[in-house]
Amino acid sequence: MRLDADGNPICGINAPVGLGFITPNECVPVNFFADSIFTGGEYGGGVFATDAEREFLIGTRMNSTTVEQSMASAFATGDLFEFDSGGAATVAMSFELRKDRIQSEGDMLGSTGLVAAETRLLRDRQKARER
Repeated sequence: MRLDADGNPICGINAPVGLGFITPNECVPVNFFADSIFTGGEYGGGVFATDAEREFLIGTRMNSTTVEQSMASAFATGDLFEFDSGGAATVAMSFELRKDRIQSEGDMLGSTGLVAAETRLLRDRQKARER
C-alpha cells in the first residue's frame, strides 16, 4: 500500500493480468489502517470501508468433490469333514474388495491462483519458469 501526499491510500503498480488477489481487475486502494477494519461491523470484527475494497480482496471459492466407494464382500463357513473320534473340522473364510475414487475440481479462483493466500506461490512459480 502507498499513500498520496494527503495520506490517502493509493494503488502502486498494478499486477500483471492473472496476478491479482481475487480478480485481475485494476487495483482498488484499501486503507488497512481504517478504524472500520478493526472495530466495524455488526459484531465488531471489522469491515472494509467500501464494497469495492471487499470485492477486490474477498471472493467465494466453490470446490466440488465426488467420492465414490464400491465394496463387495463374501463370508462362508461350514464343516469340512468329521473326525473318526467325533467332532468336525470347520472352516471360515471371507473376502472383501474395496475400490475408492475421489475426484476434486477447484473453481476459477483456486485453479488460477487468484486468491490472496496463493498469489505468492503463483509468483514464485512464474519466477521459476523465467529462470
